[in-house]
Amino acid sequence: MPVPIVPTLDPMGQPLDLSLSVLRSVSPIHIEYLRNMGVRASLSVSIMHRGRLWGLMACHDYQPKYLDFERRTAAELFGRMFSLTLESRKQRIREMQEQRARTAHDKLMRTIATHGRPFDKIGHIIGDLRQMVDCDGVGVYIDGEIHIEGVTPTAGELREIVRFLNRAAASRIYATHELGVVFEPGREMVDRAAGLLAIPISRSPRDYLVFFRRELVRSVVWAGKPEKSTTFGPNGARLSPRKSFEAWRETVAGQSAMWTELDLQAAELVRVSLLEIVLQITDAAERERRTTQERQELLIAELNHRVRNILGLIRGLVSQSRRGHDPEVFAEELNARIDALARAHDQITRDDWKPASLSGLIEAEAAVYVGESLRRITLEGPNALLHPKAFSTMALVFHELMTNAAKYGALADDRGRIAVSWSTDETGDLAIEWRETGGPSVQPTMRRGFGTTIIERTVPSELRGTAEFHLDITGVVARYLIPSEYVTVVSMASRRAVPRLTSVPTRVLEGHCLLVEDNAIIALDAEEIMQELGAASVEQVASVEEAFATIARRRPRFALLDFNLGPETSLPIAERLHEAGIPFVFATGYGEQLKLPEALTAVPIVSKPFTKASLLAGITLRTQAEPSKGG
Repeated sequence: MPVPIVPTLDPMGQPLDLSLSVLRSVSPIHIEYLRNMGVRASLSVSIMHRGRLWGLMACHDYQPKYLDFERRTAAELFGRMFSLTLESRKQRIREMQEQRARTAHDKLMRTIATHGRPFDKIGHIIGDLRQMVDCDGVGVYIDGEIHIEGVTPTAGELREIVRFLNRAAASRIYATHELGVVFEPGREMVDRAAGLLAIPISRSPRDYLVFFRRELVRSVVWAGKPEKSTTFGPNGARLSPRKSFEAWRETVAGQSAMWTELDLQAAELVRVSLLEIVLQITDAAERERRTTQERQELLIAELNHRVRNILGLIRGLVSQSRRGHDPEVFAEELNARIDALARAHDQITRDDWKPASLSGLIEAEAAVYVGESLRRITLEGPNALLHPKAFSTMALVFHELMTNAAKYGALADDRGRIAVSWSTDETGDLAIEWRETGGPSVQPTMRRGFGTTIIERTVPSELRGTAEFHLDITGVVARYLIPSEYVTVVSMASRRAVPRLTSVPTRVLEGHCLLVEDNAIIALDAEEIMQELGAASVEQVASVEEAFATIARRRPRFALLDFNLGPETSLPIAERLHEAGIPFVFATGYGEQLKLPEALTAVPIVSKPFTKASLLAGITLRTQAEPSKGG
């Protein structure tokens, strides 16, 4: 009679391990099974893998047979050797799969490094993902977007699967080889997705990487039908053991190949890889955010610094220019100096605050003086570019030199000439010479005003260079040395005369004009300039709605539009004027960098602060190109 084993469980709560129990009993139903089969002797050898029963070698004999200790030990040794061989083979397979997964992982990381954000260009890496897990197809669901490759469900079916995973997966790797059992619609997808392995790659609502396997119809051969018939005897229900060794074959459908432990390990490696990528992206985004914030703070600080410097410079110009002058002369000189700074600023900002041309600076200052005298100015030297700080400084210097030449020097009559030359020395410093000849007699006792102070002191003070200013008998001679840190030489330029502007009438406007400007002070100045240019009346408005009402009430002959009007722009007004054939120009602080619709690209842009001369040039260009009819 069988004797119960006490205790039935080990200290860990698991069934007692009887592997080394030689005298253990055999199940009565197993004895009956062997008798039904005619077996009189039996030997079983267990095949173990990682401490668990992996398989069994069963030996039967139809005659009673005694096995001595030596044979039993040999059989046990054979079983152990078989188990070791099995473990070694499985380990080799595992290492091969792990190596394949690592190779795919490394390739994936290189691809990410090449193409940047992985989820923006998922098509570049989806093929690499397939190599990491043995599958028939793979689908990626990210932020509502779907990317699939291989044999997979449709996009709509994948969305249904994702909703199922959000309920069932709970932020963990989810695997099933029989999707139709746990997900009813999956029964219709067995040709594409009988099994799946899902990896969550984000927080809720979750995004997923899903590997699919098709249905694998296979035949399973059993040593008899697995289901045993049940009979009832004196002791109640019992299973009736089979009575022959006849094989029983079962066809299994609706399932994919099983996801093995190695598949799950590869999936975990994929999850870790994607997590690493996500963390890298997050870190990169955070670094970029911090860099952008620091750059923005630096730009704001630089802007504040420049604004304070400009305000200080303007205050200095105002206080110095007013000394010893009547109001009209003071206003004229102050406006001219501010205009010189504005022209220099336009040239700098046109190239995004990169070094700007010295010759272009001189030409811009000379072009202010419309007349034959401009043909008497020649420039000679290499193509030197001045950095923004030096450019603004020299703009004031050349403005004062040009103004003095026009009032008292070489340009005051029709005989004088000006030669401006420059060159670099062995250290890269830029030497500039301004020489006037042939003009009126120079008066050495001439009063030395603020303009002379600018000519002599700004370069040494602001650029740490040198300045010389002489009133020779033949004319004014000024020499400057600009340190190399403010100079870039590109190529040589030939001697040339400054081009003369074509003469234009000073009164180019007539009739009623429209001014769209939301700054009251700028509007007053612009209105005065437009009236000086010939406008009979100027109506100023500050918004698109007011402009539309004004145009509907009275058609203007010309319009000056400030591009930025607080929260809106003047583009709708420009389009209305363009359709009506009314000429107009834009005024803006953005200069030529302003982006306009294609239909308006020919419209002149006048940079703020604009002057009578710059507005005149813009109006002339526009009215000559597009004459209008109006009131």
